[in-house]
Amino acid sequence: MKLVYFFDDKGYSNGENDYILPDEQGNYNLPNNATDIKPSNSLYTPIKFDGEKWIGTSKEQWQKENPVEDNNELPPTQNNGVGTDEELRKMFASMQVQLVQANMMVMQLTQQNARLSQEMVVINQKLDGGSE
Repeated sequence: MKLVYFFDDKGYSNGENDYILPDEQGNYNLPNNATDIKPSNSLYTPIKFDGEKWIGTSKEQWQKENPVEDNNELPPTQNNGVGTDEELRKMFASMQVQLVQANMMVMQLTQQNARLSQEMVVINQKLDGGSE
């Protein structure tokens, strides 16, 4: 799995990220509007990907352009909540893997149960045939 960061047709971050899976050969095919280069936590909106790196506004510049009346208000950063989103995506991916593993175990146990049932039928037939 690889984490990618999306941007619009002008290169501006839309704040979205997601995990992609490799193809059959193990290669990652990035969408045209995504990169695997993580934006710096120190960048403030607007944040733009120039094809090689993320460019954004400094905290000082953002605060100057967006004066905050209430000091409790946090300025929007690229990664405001992304850590939490990233953690949730990892947890979701892990849960998907666990679900697949659990389904495989259920299938194996079902097959084992079927084999044991067949063996019981054979044993019962032998017992019934031997008592006559």
